[in-house]
Amino acid sequence: MSRIDAPEGPWVEPMIRAKATDPRNGRPSWNRLAELAGVGPSTITHMVRGTKRTSPETIQRVADVLRVPAGEVSAWLGLTRRVGERYAPPPEADLLTPRQREAVNELIRAIVADEQRAGAGDGNATPTNLASVTTLRTPSPPKRVAARTTKRTPPENPDAD
Repeated sequence: MSRIDAPEGPWVEPMIRAKATDPRNGRPSWNRLAELAGVGPSTITHMVRGTKRTSPETIQRVADVLRVPAGEVSAWLGLTRRVGERYAPPPEADLLTPRQREAVNELIRAIVADEQRAGAGDGNATPTNLASVTTLRTPSPPKRVAARTTKRTPPENPDAD
């Protein structure tokens, strides 16, 4: 893999403060950042180049090393949905029944799964195949099962012939 350019722009100051620098010259170093974050240098390379989807955990690790919010690192990487921005349902969600909440949770999971299958990975979850979501329904109440009756056969009458 070819080398990536030296850190620049918003990366420089946080990397210097975090001592993510090359010990030989004191310049910011992607390799040192990878070491401090506990990830491989290729992970940082892919993250900075945008050649592979970077996990939220990796972004959080880098943010922790640099002592900046994960959303800020996401912005530096040009991610549209910034990692670290937690989803919070609107206050009206408190009015939902537990079954309705589970249905909403399943819908969210289906949208994210659809995005991951499509390889989008940019965090802007827009399902490309809504058919996969249409199968989600709140569970129906349990069906009543009629009591089982056994058919009694009369005892054989030996005198019947």
